[in-house]
Amino acid sequence: MKRPFSAALHALRRRPLSSSLAAVVLAGVVFGSQSCASSSRKSYPTTPYHTVVSEGRLSIREYPALKIARTSGAENGGSFMRLFRYIGGANETKEKISMTTPVLMEKSTMSFVLPESHQKQAPRAGDSAVEITTLPARKLAVCSYSGKPEGPGREKALEELRTWLRTRKLAWTEEPVFAVYDGPFTLPAMRLNEVMLPLKP
Repeated sequence: MKRPFSAALHALRRRPLSSSLAAVVLAGVVFGSQSCASSSRKSYPTTPYHTVVSEGRLSIREYPALKIARTSGAENGGSFMRLFRYIGGANETKEKISMTTPVLMEKSTMSFVLPESHQKQAPRAGDSAVEITTLPARKLAVCSYSGKPEGPGREKALEELRTWLRTRKLAWTEEPVFAVYDGPFTLPAMRLNEVMLPLKP
């Protein structure tokens, strides 16, 4: 993994990117280093949820309370690197923590959902910019799409999701959550991304 990871960091230094795009590039180095032709998410546990309704690529899910590592405000992939260092051992117990999918992005915040082994208790981060907190249980409306996470498919999926919720007369909060399961080393047609809208009670 060292060679592609170093190459990605070198590219980021030479050509500044938006923080979210740079994070996706670095996530791809981690998620996609094993194989560029297969869906790399299969190598990692996925955040648990219960599907309430499913219609094609649209669904409503119930997520339990989830302990996460969260950070915000960094540029050029800094958010991803903070979280990656945390699970890599930059924490109070210096233990390595398993990666999970998806990586969650909301506003300027990025989150890693911690694995089941660390849902009850997780070590504090060595970096004060990384917060260990718990997301409350919530219901999310979801639309999946393939291709680049920030490509045209994202806005199309978001509008499709809003239209679907209007027909069901369901209310949601305006701030979407973006979930990235694969990185750029996975073929675009095989990537899984999701837009999520938290539903109002």
